[in-house]
Amino acid sequence: MEELLEKILLSALKKNVTDIHLNRMKNKTLVQFRQQGKLRPFSEYEEPKGKKLINYIKFLGNIDLNYRLTPHTGQFEYELNQKNYSFRVSSIPTMYSENIVIRILHHGRLLDIKELTLHTKALCTLEHITTLKSGLVIVCGPTGEGKSTTLHALLHRIFEKGMVHIITMEDPIEIVEPAFVQIQMNLDTGINFENSLKQILRHDPDVVMIGEIRDESSAALAIRCALTGCLVLSTLHSKNCLGAIHRLKNLGVSDLDLRDTLHYVLSQRLIYSQQTSFSIYEWMDSSVVQQVLSKKTILYKDFTERIKESIQIGETSIEDYENSEFRSALFDD
Repeated sequence: MEELLEKILLSALKKNVTDIHLNRMKNKTLVQFRQQGKLRPFSEYEEPKGKKLINYIKFLGNIDLNYRLTPHTGQFEYELNQKNYSFRVSSIPTMYSENIVIRILHHGRLLDIKELTLHTKALCTLEHITTLKSGLVIVCGPTGEGKSTTLHALLHRIFEKGMVHIITMEDPIEIVEPAFVQIQMNLDTGINFENSLKQILRHDPDVVMIGEIRDESSAALAIRCALTGCLVLSTLHSKNCLGAIHRLKNLGVSDLDLRDTLHYVLSQRLIYSQQTSFSIYEWMDSSVVQQVLSKKTILYKDFTERIKESIQIGETSIEDYENSEFRSALFDD
């Protein structure tokens, strides 16, 4: 199984894949790659080969093979071509057996802010965020759109600008940064958001990064850190900036706390053009957040407007977006 898994991992890395899906069906296991945002077939294996492959992956990820009817998360490192890579394993039970998804972690180099996007106004916004001394900054979007990459690029630029103490709370740690204090959340050992807050604040942080706001506990932590005067950066799963504000409210964050802490919301998508890939952003600053909370007319430019703006001044071309989710909005005009 080691040779088979190595073949799959090597192929995924060569193709710049973000996730590897192993769907165990009735008589076979289907392997698919998430490549350029789309799920593409790679191979399939008949039983019992597929079962053995999944068991081997779970073994590497330190997932108990005896408990198949509950979801599990694990992580493993693997050396390929004399280079170490980290992989996160997620397992969920299905009708026939289980489904495995392997997320490829920090397999690329850390990007500079200037490498994230071709849009000048977005770059100016990202640079401005790195000058903030306090408040909450949210980067949102679907899975696999580069939120963690943006977050770490912002943190790296903040650190470059001056000697600041940065603490990250992640599950898992996706990009290793030796200059930061990085904490791996672990519910099994009691290292969670709730009981870590007091200790984190005692370590005198200037910046706190919370890998993902996923529940009421992590949302409350982000707000409480921001209220103490720290700059807090985090990610959130939502469709757009408006959706991020609604999601935070659904997680129990009050309008008053949002007014006091939320300085920026960015929503992000990856665009795969023929020449390169780059991120596009829409964003709301604190003034627009106040408009949303006051239920006034919202004045901000969404993805489509930002793209049209970029095309108009020649930063990008309309052909760059031909295979994106914005195709109809652009090409129908």
